[in-house]
This record gives sequence, structure tokens and C-alpha cells, in this order.
Amino acid sequence: MKLADLRGLSKEDLLEALGLEERNLASRVASGVGLFAAGMAVGAGLAMLLSPEKAGERPLSKREREVGERLSQKLEEQAARH
Repeated sequence: MKLADLRGLSKEDLLEALGLEERNLASRVASGVGLFAAGMAVGAGLAMLLSPEKAGERPLSKREREVGERLSQKLEEQAARH
């Protein structure tokens, strides 16, 4: 087959010769939505696997520790007064 022979072929002929077909907009959107949904499912699964079992299992931030200490001190002061 020569280049001149290819010029006479249509796009559909070339795709058919390669075993391919042209996709319409609806099939492209559907595959995109499917990939997005699959990505969401994988992300949710990983989040569940990597997250702590209970909120108390995660380490407290410095600010959370400071607030907790202040509350404990105030509660101890109030308990000592009564």
C-alpha cells in the first residue's frame, strides 16, 4: 500500500482497518463519569483503611493539648473552691 492509496480512504475506513471505531460524546462522558466514580470509591476505601478507629486514637494538636490543660486547671480550681 502506498501513500497515494491512503489519501483515498475515509476516516471510517482507516479506523476500521485498525480495528477501531469513533466514539460519540455520550460514550466519552459515560466513561469519564465511570472513572470518576471508581476514583471516588478507591479514595473512600483508602480513607477508611488509613483513618484511626476512634477519634481519640489520633494524636492531639498542640492547641488541643493547651486548651485541655487550661480546662483541667479551671476544673481543679472550681473543685478546690467547693
